[in-house]
This record gives sequence, structure tokens and C-alpha cells, in this order.
Amino acid sequence: MATAGKISTLLDSLSNSNDQIAVLESLNTLLSVTRPQELSQIAPNVSFDVVFDCLSSENEEQVQLACSTLSKFLLACDSSLILRSFQGELINWLSHSKTAVRRLGLDQLSNVVKTNEETLAGYPDVVFQLSQCLADERLEVAQKAGVILASLGKSTPGLSVLFSDPLKKCLNQVMMQSDPIRFRVYKMIIDMSCMSTVAMEKCAESGILRQLVGEMQRDDILVQLNCLEMLSDLAQEEHGLAYLDKQGIVRRFEDMMSELQTNPLANFLLPGLMKFFGGLARFHPKEVCGKFNKFTHTVFENVDGGDHTLQGVAIDTVGFIGSTVEGKLALEKLGSSMDNCLQKFGNIIRNSMSELRTRTLQAVTSLVMLPVESQTTELLKLTERWFLRLCPKPFEVIWNITRQPFIDIRHDCYRLLQALALQPWGQKLMNETAGFHEFMLDRSTESSREGKEAKYEIIKTLAVSPTIIEVFGRPFYVRIMEYCNQGAFYVRAQADVAFEEG
Repeated sequence: MATAGKISTLLDSLSNSNDQIAVLESLNTLLSVTRPQELSQIAPNVSFDVVFDCLSSENEEQVQLACSTLSKFLLACDSSLILRSFQGELINWLSHSKTAVRRLGLDQLSNVVKTNEETLAGYPDVVFQLSQCLADERLEVAQKAGVILASLGKSTPGLSVLFSDPLKKCLNQVMMQSDPIRFRVYKMIIDMSCMSTVAMEKCAESGILRQLVGEMQRDDILVQLNCLEMLSDLAQEEHGLAYLDKQGIVRRFEDMMSELQTNPLANFLLPGLMKFFGGLARFHPKEVCGKFNKFTHTVFENVDGGDHTLQGVAIDTVGFIGSTVEGKLALEKLGSSMDNCLQKFGNIIRNSMSELRTRTLQAVTSLVMLPVESQTTELLKLTERWFLRLCPKPFEVIWNITRQPFIDIRHDCYRLLQALALQPWGQKLMNETAGFHEFMLDRSTESSREGKEAKYEIIKTLAVSPTIIEVFGRPFYVRIMEYCNQGAFYVRAQADVAFEEG
């Protein structure tokens, strides 16, 4: 019997069966082994209404099986067809008493918006019910609903339906239920605002974004902490940063940095404040590092602090600021503060626990990374001086770590070596280190896929460098090119066997 016939037979037997669970299991198995292309041809010609009915069962196992069966069936249907044909069912599923059914509805809508987010905008009743899911008792349901709703911000029709009067009223009613639920709506609004200036303007016009900014005035440290985290995300986008500056929130955060000494609870806000100003410095490093002295002082102070959480954030922040050319120049103007910070970085790399060493290596990589197109004489001297400031013989320290059996930190060292391989002074350090040539060309030093790929990135960087022959000489260049052309996973023994058999 053809697959379509088998599916129809099982569906026909389901409503009258004394063991619906067994039938659903058979149907589920059959759908699992049917090729997607074949199932997409069968789906439009078969009615699964009898499976829909199983969702109202009180038997949890039966509901789970029905959800699994419908998920496979609907996956084979065109996304626009799902909304057009099952609009009523989707609305019912989103408000269903069982979590599995609500997840089923959300999964279908998630597939729809991945294909085309504008499609959902044509069904405001579905969007209305989806908005209600933000108040769901299950966080996983609420979060997924928020992600789907935020995706509406990618299109003009999506923004129009979400901020229509009925939907705005619905969101306001949802927000009134509790603080946690209100912040779920804020999270959705922030995610949407980050997408574009147009989306952010719509969010501001709705009043919800301004309401979030206003929450910072509440005398509740946990509320402020949540607000700060979300507004920091918005500050990562240039249009978001401009909005926050216009609202006076940047000045408010600067004042909060000054209040840390007198308000012990304010220390809970410090990681978020550093993240916020670090994001600000990404776009305006000169202004931030020159104007917000309290911020730079706090960051450098915590690089060597006793609180590992704050220390990690401070390390990340320095690396984040120094990831751009403008940021490098701004940090350099801080003089001895930056020099002391680099020495602390070197001490952490040599002596601290694994996580801090990893974050510091990543920060140093950002600081010394300098693409060829940005390599002026001034900047090359800067990155070289910063690297040498870390500790005595910093290249030997990094190279020694690459030969230790700790995979994660070794890979971070490889990424730092790749940054050095871009620059003539870095290549000279490599060339002057005894055994480095042999180490780089020896494929046996790495056994994992990730390790082979990380090492190969250094090889590729050297291969395309305009200074490799000048620094290393032609014989090494020839061997590097051979390694590069053979790829990351070349095994000479296998190649020789294949050649002999041929």
C-alpha cells in the first residue's frame, strides 16, 4: 500500500479505535520515515481533523503524541497555507490549557515568520492571541511568543498590526498583571527596537519604550538592574544610543557611577553600567574615554579587583573598546592607566584561573588585532608596544600555552597568534622563536577538529601576508603555501596509500 493510503487508513481508524495511543504511535512513526518531499505532496489531500480532536483529550500521553503527529504534518505544509487554513485552530492552541499544545501553536508561527514575517501581519487575531502568551505561566512559552512578536518589527505591515489600537491595548493589559510579565513585554520591545530606527520609533510612539526608561527612576534596585540590562542592549545600536542620549539616560547613568561610593546597593548595577558605557565607547571612544572619567577609572580599577564577576566585565570592556582603531587611539591617550592595565592583563594570563585567562586572552586579541588596511606606522608601533607591555617575553608565554593540553585556552592563544601573524612585528617574534617553524608546520600537534581549524587560520593568515617572504624567507613561505593548499585536515599517510592503490 502506498504511503498516502497507509496514512489515510490510520486516520480513518483513529476516531473509532479503542487504543488511540497505539494508532497515533503508528501514525507518528509512519510520518517520521516518510520523505519530506513525499509528505508535502500528501499533506494537502489528507484531513487531519481527527488528530486535532485528540488535543482535547485528558490523557497527557495522547496529547503529546497528537502534538508530535501534527507537528510533522504541518511541517510539510506551506507556511502561508497553515495560517490560511488553520487560523482558528492556531488561536485555540495558543490559549490551550496544556503546555504541549501551546508549544505546538508557537512552533507553527515560528516557522511562518522564519519564512516571511509579513505573512503573520495579515492575521491580527492570531497576533492578538500571541500577545496574550506573554503572560503565560510557563516562561518558555512567553519567551518564544516574545521572539515571534519581535520579528514583526522587521516589516512595516508587522509594525502596523502590532501597534494598532487593539494590540496596544492588549499589551498594556498584559503589562499590568505583574512586574515579571511587564518586563517580558519590555524585552520584546527592546529586541524590536534594536532591529532598526523605524522599529524603535514605533516602540517609542507606543509609549512602552519611554515607560521602560522611566522605570530607572524607581527606588528598586532589582527593577533598575533589569532596566539597565535591557537599555545596555539598546545602546549597542547607534540609533538606540542616540535615543537614550536624547532621553537623558546617558547622563543619568553617569551620575549613578558617581553614586557608587555612597550607595552600597548601587554596586549591583556596576556590571551593567560598565557594559552600557563600553557599548557607548564602541561608537564614540574618544568622547567616552575623555569625558566619562569615572567610567574609565572604575573599569581599570576592577581589572585588578577582588570580585571576579566585575573583573571579567572590566576585562571584556577594555577589549571591546579597543577592538576598533578609534578605540585603540582613545585608550592610548589614557597613558599610564592603560599601561598598568596591560601589565595586569599579562599577570592574569600567567597566573589566574582558567575563565579569567580566557577572557583576558580574548581582550588582548581585540587590542592588538590590526587588519592590513589599517596598518599605519603609528598603529603598528602601538599594537607592538601594547603586546610587549604585557610581561617579559610575552610571545614565549603565549606560545608555551599553545602547547599545553587545555583545549579552550589553547584555542584563544591561537586566535591571538593569528592577530600577531597579520603584522610584521608579530611575524618577527614568531621567526625569532626557536622551534616555532617546526611547530606550525607539524600537523600532529592538534588532534581535535577545532584545534586543526584554529591552527589552520594562522597558516592562512601567514600565506596571504605581504611581508611573509621578507620576514620568514622563501623556503618557509613555500611550505606554508603547501600546508594552506592541502587544507586543515590533510593526512599524508592516507594520500600516499591512495596514490599507490591508483
